[in-house]
Amino acid sequence: MPGVAGFEVDLGALEKAAEGVNNTLHELTAKKVNDIVGSKGDYGNNDLADTVADFGSRWELGVEHLAKDGQEIADRLSKALKLI
Repeated sequence: MPGVAGFEVDLGALEKAAEGVNNTLHELTAKKVNDIVGSKGDYGNNDLADTVADFGSRWELGVEHLAKDGQEIADRLSKALKLI
């Protein structure tokens, strides 16, 4: 699509980008980090288990922030498509 001041927008690429972000978000919600971390008994050492659990909790928080930001990106891409 012809754009302003010599810029063009590839609508198909924009739509694929929004779909890609949404697919990634779906994958993030399908599996929680705590499912990967396992239980304390899996580690055979309480200190190690506590460290892994702490890491898993912080990792999950990071994933939640990434998912929130990713949703904002997908929403804006979708809105941009509707405006064009």
